[in-house]
Amino acid sequence: MFPCSFTDSTNTIWNCTEQYYQYHKALYFNDHRSANAIRASDNPYHIKRLGKLVQGYSHNPAGVQSWRNLCALPTLISACKLKFSQNPHLTNHLRSHTDAIIAEASPHDNFFGIGLHISDPRASIPTCWTGLNHMGRILMGLKYELPPLSSTQQDPTSKIPPPRLPQSRRGRGILRGGVGQRRRAPRQSRPGDDVSVVERALDLSTRRRRGASDAGRILLNATFRVFFFRYF
Repeated sequence: MFPCSFTDSTNTIWNCTEQYYQYHKALYFNDHRSANAIRASDNPYHIKRLGKLVQGYSHNPAGVQSWRNLCALPTLISACKLKFSQNPHLTNHLRSHTDAIIAEASPHDNFFGIGLHISDPRASIPTCWTGLNHMGRILMGLKYELPPLSSTQQDPTSKIPPPRLPQSRRGRGILRGGVGQRRRAPRQSRPGDDVSVVERALDLSTRRRRGASDAGRILLNATFRVFFFRYF
């Protein structure tokens, strides 16, 4: 797990977004035992398993839908904002993929992921995704939502290796996400730019899907959830 601790408004330190997200989910269902276990763990995979066992959420479709409708996206957006704003090297890495469509290639998650594995040929075509890809949309929105870094926040020594991109099954080489291409500078904030992260991400995703046939603009990682935990 890439070290990416951050602090919230109550001065509570979190070791990853998964811990923040699952802890607040446990509190939403009044499962304080699970919440305490989640706070005590520093392994994001273990934390995720604990989150699936939260009473009121586990094996309860109505509970899952209630959490997703009311709190899932605001909670994760809050966690991502805190983490990126307090870890400038992660913000730099995220913004380095200015012209890329970010996706979570998870075949088991149709809410935060695209519902497809990276090896599925349809993974390179957004119009074929069976999931909503909310995780990718949140990250794409944050690229424009976060304020520009000051000169003191720039950390050129904190380099994160680029993700390993998969080989195309159709013999087209590597699916590119801006790698080796000239990148545009991040769009600067303008007066009136008060659109929320979700609204901007949804709009960005919709516009990008219109050019879905251009697989070269899609950034996919073979194990994006692991990539997310380690780098984001």
